[in-house]
Amino acid sequence: MRERLKKKIKSLNYLAMRILLWLFRIIIFSFVLLFAFNNTNLVNLNLFLGVTNFTLQGPLIVWLLIAFIAGILLTLVFLFPIIVRYWRTSNRNAD
Repeated sequence: MRERLKKKIKSLNYLAMRILLWLFRIIIFSFVLLFAFNNTNLVNLNLFLGVTNFTLQGPLIVWLLIAFIAGILLTLVFLFPIIVRYWRTSNRNAD
C-alpha cells in the first residue's frame, strides 16, 4: 500500500514538473516573440570599423538571430574535439 502511494506521488510530481516546464517554455517563447515584433526597425550593421562602404541593413532581430546561431556554431566547433575524444574513450571502455 505504501509503495503504491509513493509511486503515485512520484508520478504526480513528474507530471507537475512537466507542466511547469511547458509553462516556462511558453513564457520564454512569448517574451522572445514580443521582442521580435518590437524590433522590426531597420538597423545598419557596419562590418569594419570606420568604413561605411561595408554596411548591411536589416531588422535588428535578424542580426541578433544570426549572432546567436553563430555563437552556437562556434561553440560546437570548439567542443567537437572534446566530444569526439570522450565518445572514443567511452566506446573503448564499453568493449
